[in-house]
Amino acid sequence: MSKLTNDPILHNPFWPPVPTKISSDCPKFDGKVGEDPQAHVMTYHFWCSSNSWLDNSVWLRLFQRTLTGSAAKWYIELARGSFQDFNSLAMAFLTHF
Repeated sequence: MSKLTNDPILHNPFWPPVPTKISSDCPKFDGKVGEDPQAHVMTYHFWCSSNSWLDNSVWLRLFQRTLTGSAAKWYIELARGSFQDFNSLAMAFLTHF
């Protein structure tokens, strides 16, 4: 159960709130063979920008909603408080996948 409550994001109390509703066209990444993690990060970047979410902390906190399957498992198993910005999370994601 502790894995389900693990939060690899090192939160800052001054960050803006995260949108509670996101559109259904949110890109997804499962971690299957043949999926391009670099394309996923680029698509995610464009998707956030097109929704006018320009704050790095919002990108950081929404990224987990794009992960399914083995990619979601990877995220859940990250060390608590590992990331304070999207770039560090994206690099870890690209390195792993």
